[in-house]
Amino acid sequence: NAAYTNCTLSLDGAGDYATVSDGFRYEDFLSISLWFKTASGGDQRIIASHVRGTSNNGFFIRLQDGSLRFRHPSGGNTEISGVPGTWNDGLWHHLVLTWEEGANYKLYIDNAVKKSANSNSTADGYLADWPLIIGANPWDRNGNGTDDDLPYSFFTGEIAKVEVLNEVLDATAVDTRFDDGNGAC
Repeated sequence: NAAYTNCTLSLDGAGDYATVSDGFRYEDFLSISLWFKTASGGDQRIIASHVRGTSNNGFFIRLQDGSLRFRHPSGGNTEISGVPGTWNDGLWHHLVLTWEEGANYKLYIDNAVKKSANSNSTADGYLADWPLIIGANPWDRNGNGTDDDLPYSFFTGEIAKVEVLNEVLDATAVDTRFDDGNGAC
């Protein structure tokens, strides 16, 4: 059972996660802003969109043994890795991922751009009103296109101030959110 206090979700890595109900939608723009803190290793999903079948549409942000990895809304099996830094140090980190259809994605960590590139992707596969999962991987692990799998890759630590927006945050907006505090609500 995940503990929720004010705006912080405390997750123990043993089956806890939060679901934002069906109706999550993004079309031409997407920004995700959140704070996270963990001292654990392994494969941990911070946040993910729901995906059915083997198409791998949607996005996720995860930690793999302290290294940050993500899939932006590109479809296929494109995972971005090699984000500089170690993020399972037990400290609060601010993360913002922005994406614009057919243009760029940017990944900010602690108010600095750590990855940026042209995504050349469209939102055609992302309009299915999938739920948003915080703290686990909801994806169809057995590849049969159904939701009969249980979530896995649970997050151990805290996630706070989660925002998912249908707009691209600019550097000023990212700076404002960063200056707003270290996960404290």
